[in-house]
Amino acid sequence: MAAWAHGGSYGDRVRFLMLCVETGASGLRTAKAFGKEFRLPATVVNGYIESKSELPRFGQLGCGGFVVLGRHGEFVAARTVPSYLDRGALAFAAVEALLAGLGVQRSTPATGGGGGGSDSEALIAALTQALGGGGGEDLPVAYGLPYPVPPSSHAAFFDLAGPLVGLLVLFSLLLPVAAVLRALVAEKEAKLREALLIGGAGRGAYFSSLLLSHGAAFLLVALLSSSLIAPSCFAHSDPSLVRALFVLFALASLCFAFALAPFFSSARLAALVGPLAFFLTSQLFNLFERDGSLLEGAVRAKALASLLPAMAFYLGASQLAQQEGVQRGVTWSTVWEGDFPLAATLAILLLDAALYAAAGWYLDRAGRSLSQLPVRFATALRSLCSRPTPRRASRVALAPPDAPQRAE
Repeated sequence: MAAWAHGGSYGDRVRFLMLCVETGASGLRTAKAFGKEFRLPATVVNGYIESKSELPRFGQLGCGGFVVLGRHGEFVAARTVPSYLDRGALAFAAVEALLAGLGVQRSTPATGGGGGGSDSEALIAALTQALGGGGGEDLPVAYGLPYPVPPSSHAAFFDLAGPLVGLLVLFSLLLPVAAVLRALVAEKEAKLREALLIGGAGRGAYFSSLLLSHGAAFLLVALLSSSLIAPSCFAHSDPSLVRALFVLFALASLCFAFALAPFFSSARLAALVGPLAFFLTSQLFNLFERDGSLLEGAVRAKALASLLPAMAFYLGASQLAQQEGVQRGVTWSTVWEGDFPLAATLAILLLDAALYAAAGWYLDRAGRSLSQLPVRFATALRSLCSRPTPRRASRVALAPPDAPQRAE
């Protein structure tokens, strides 16, 4: 490798990486010793590994074959053959033939060659003679062939990243939603709210305390989720924009739970049905996707579906993922771009929080009539489905018309 890098054989057209597999201080000393002994030029990256946990999980030692990458970072050969252990110096000729197939020729004569520069056809012929024995026999093994891959303009992973992120964050909020519903309905069952109101506490102060106490859990989930997901999935987007999407979704989900609480009279039932309803609202996303990717158009339908907080977050995460797939991301300057931009999702999430908070306030003032709706519905359904019981026959026998009348 040092011989290839010296003397202008490949110049700056090929970058070489020498990685010492020894770890820690021992690896650093070995790497420095190699660099000093062979006087490696700038085209050779001479490195070492700091800890055993960072050891690569693929590849092999240089004597067992080289790893060759193409112009765009694609693998041309994960292990060139023959290796130095198998065929000695012929292994270097195989690498030069591989580079020649990629359009990178040596600018100086190869070792043992005549003065006209490297001839890839001669190298391949010599390699064929050595491996196949000459006479036109087939090669027993492939020594390594160019495998060009065109540059990728879109990462297919991000077609599915939006729904996946939406599902993960939705699952992380199911437990807080259940806790809020259980607490609200349990307080209603124990009549603690009435006691506070009789004691002089205002209704606004009561709901503000609920918002602050339960909102802390939702805010913590939103901040932790955005901190863990944004660096890996939304690396090209503005972190504050991603954080705003997560926080607004958590706020809208909290208000959604407040709006559901007046419909329940049992805390246990509320803790089971409420999160299930919250999850089912996200399944409307299947109407706006095909093969996992978000469909274009249908702006009005998307805006209407976004009145459900889970749907709004799914659509927003999918828009972020689409821009990440082309390594662009979304920033505050591009937040209004697109037929259904991310700014619209943020605005609708804020509107959802206000609407569900107002709905929860009004429905709570409606009293116990709402909590009796499931019971009344079940009673009406039972009466419709039940069979009428037949009347019992009367034991009083009617006298025939010609029977004598008893004297009074």
